Amino acid sequence: MINRANLHFAKQLKRQRRSDHRRPLREHLCICLLLATPAYADEFKLFARYDSDWIYHGVSETLGEPAVGLGLDWQSRSRLFAGMATYRMLDDSNAPRPWSTLIYAGVGAAVGERGFLSGSIQRRNFPTSNIPWNYTEFEVEYDLRIGPRSRLRLRADYSPNYYSLDASAVTAEAEFHHQLNDRIFIRTRVGALEASDSSPLPDYHYGSLGMGLRLKPFVFDVSAHITSEADARIVGLETFSQPRWVARVVWQIY
Repeated sequence: MINRANLHFAKQLKRQRRSDHRRPLREHLCICLLLATPAYADEFKLFARYDSDWIYHGVSETLGEPAVGLGLDWQSRSRLFAGMATYRMLDDSNAPRPWSTLIYAGVGAAVGERGFLSGSIQRRNFPTSNIPWNYTEFEVEYDLRIGPRSRLRLRADYSPNYYSLDASAVTAEAEFHHQLNDRIFIRTRVGALEASDSSPLPDYHYGSLGMGLRLKPFVFDVSAHITSEADARIVGLETFSQPRWVARVVWQIY
């Protein structure tokens, strides 16, 4: 899914820039500005992506194989949002879940000048899998801008039927993102998943460190990922104890 805070902070920056160019009018418009609410126009975004390995909650869903994806996202004036996304493995000969689809909906709200809070529900389906891996997940995310170029993102997910295992799972994640300049950024992420006792999935921790480059309309990203579990394949997911390098290209079509 698209990060809601990215849209919020981008709009906030644009409003600030427009305000900086209109300083002589401020005194005449002060009453109107006090009474007005921020204007958030309806927005649609269409994007495509390539991943050399599809990582979700720190583990590989494509068993180390590449995949291509396509997504559509909509956000309303009232900060309601919804969207859909899909990915397909390039070589699905030995994969238990070669094709995934996602639909989601939620709402976000600003928290002070620096924070943004959002909540959503998402449904993931795996249409061509022999096993019904489909599940529902609830997500809460808080994004805090801690400087002109740095942000901290906290996220918690809960699924009552994680990969349809008749078992629940909770995931907690923290990510630090720093913009080195207008094009280059670095990020690091740590997280943990805890599954209920009835799940064959072990509890595990994961982390990643990466660097990216923005060249509109593309974003190029390379990152190293690692999990606390030994190399294994469990319910179609692959854990890895040695760092795994993942390359990603995102193309914002619209």
